[in-house]
Amino acid sequence: MNVTTDFNKKTFKKLDEFPDKFLYRIARLTLDLTYPHIPLSREVNSGRLRSSSLAYAVKSHGNKDYSIGSQTGYAKYVWNMDNKTTHWSTPNTGSEWYKNEFKKKGQSIIKNAINTSLWQI
Repeated sequence: MNVTTDFNKKTFKKLDEFPDKFLYRIARLTLDLTYPHIPLSREVNSGRLRSSSLAYAVKSHGNKDYSIGSQTGYAKYVWNMDNKTTHWSTPNTGSEWYKNEFKKKGQSIIKNAINTSLWQI
């Protein structure tokens, strides 16, 4: 008994596009869920770190290569601050915000990215 499966070009194209869409969704969902956990300052114009992270958004560096980040020059210093010794001015914020939020919600981010990426193809 022989079984023949015939995929059309459209199906192969969608399967080829899935990894790129999936990785974009991972980055986008991580950014969106992390936004409230990005530290704020008590200084005038506070919120620059958060707003610059949204302005940076999800950058594409080619097929299947994305980044999220901040356009402020001091973001890397805040990212590396010690949570144990830093007195954060805003509750539920701290260093390594993307990493920490992904650790907490990574499973749901991945599941959501799979589902939404499948619907987009």
